[in-house]
Amino acid sequence: MPLECGGNPFEKEREPRPRRRGKCDLNMTCAPMDHLEQYNAVVIVTDHSSYDYAQIVEQAQLVIDTRNATQGIDSPKIVRC
Repeated sequence: MPLECGGNPFEKEREPRPRRRGKCDLNMTCAPMDHLEQYNAVVIVTDHSSYDYAQIVEQAQLVIDTRNATQGIDSPKIVRC
């Protein structure tokens, strides 16, 4: 059973997407976003529009952005590569 993503303070509300035809159950789960300040770095390897990257940058010590997901956010904590 896939893990529900509700209640994640970093996830923006979005409209439900229509289901694709066929049998495609990826069992995707949300990454935990609690207490980001306890980690040395947050690495963004895939940009998803459902995450509030400004809030992630605010709470993280360092953000390594490999997908330019933080475009438009100005912070010395961001390393873009």
